[in-house]
Amino acid sequence: MAKYDGTSIKILEGLEAVRKRPGMYIGSTDRRGLHHLVWEIVDNSIDEAINGYGDYIKITLNSDKSITVEDFGRGVPVDMHESGRSTPEVIYTILHAGGKFEESGYKVSGGLHGVGASVVNALSKWMTVNICREKVEYEISFENGGKVKSPLKKIGPSRKVSGTKVTFLPDEEIFSTTSFNYSTICERMQESAFLIKGLTIEVVEEATGRSEKYCYEKGILEFVKYLNEDKNAIHDAVIFEGVKNDIDVEVAYGSKPEAVRKVLLDICAKDSRILTDDAMKPYIPMTSMGASAIVFQVRVWTESANYWGVKFETTEKIYNRLAEEGIEIPFQQIDVHMRS
Repeated sequence: MAKYDGTSIKILEGLEAVRKRPGMYIGSTDRRGLHHLVWEIVDNSIDEAINGYGDYIKITLNSDKSITVEDFGRGVPVDMHESGRSTPEVIYTILHAGGKFEESGYKVSGGLHGVGASVVNALSKWMTVNICREKVEYEISFENGGKVKSPLKKIGPSRKVSGTKVTFLPDEEIFSTTSFNYSTICERMQESAFLIKGLTIEVVEEATGRSEKYCYEKGILEFVKYLNEDKNAIHDAVIFEGVKNDIDVEVAYGSKPEAVRKVLLDICAKDSRILTDDAMKPYIPMTSMGASAIVFQVRVWTESANYWGVKFETTEKIYNRLAEEGIEIPFQQIDVHMRS
């Protein structure tokens, strides 16, 4: 029988646990996990932008297989931490160390665990962090999974007012591949740019000279339009915005005819001739009503097929009759109404 006592219990210090079980932190060590490292660093830059600090992020796939993420936010604090280490060293070498546990640092944030930057460092062969604060540049570097190679030092004056630039090379001993995919990164960055109005994200690949730049002043409204490209949408994309209890909400949607057809077919398949109390209400011309009333009338038509003195036997005829009236039906509103 294998010996099992106090000597069998191991305590992994610092970033050692991350290197021992990387899947616990980034999901896997394949191509997906490799790109997760990029998302962790980029999300820190996006959090700066969300909170109003900086509107430009640049990702560069370097020729040596390393990658650089640069933003123009406030820049990582460069003062000494109460632990006796520089603040950048704390952020990039200690798990659960970050400025997102208190509301004073960030009003909103995509990452709240304080493990992103340090995990990326732990799984890198080397990492260099350049920080600009009040037009002064600082640098700290790490190697072999997060060990400090060069402590924080002042480089000198900088034309850049503020921001953080992180460059790292994934450890080939950890990952099955260390080659970043340009298209994968572009796709993710475009999605991120859609979510944050006015944020510009540039992706550059040094080896090929390729580059893409994403910026959407209308945010998710443009995302819906992008999804509906080359589709016959039945109405323009719609967006709703609001703030309640300090929570910002944006909702955008667009509709496609085939979606409306499917809903009407599902409804009519149940029974298109059942009369309800709704069917007995006075008729109101469809063209004079708003979107919510259109939803109501569609429900009346499908439950009382002879409402206009015409017996609609098929979804196709119902849909065509709506089209003849020049009515644009927001599919989502129909769907929500029928489920309520």
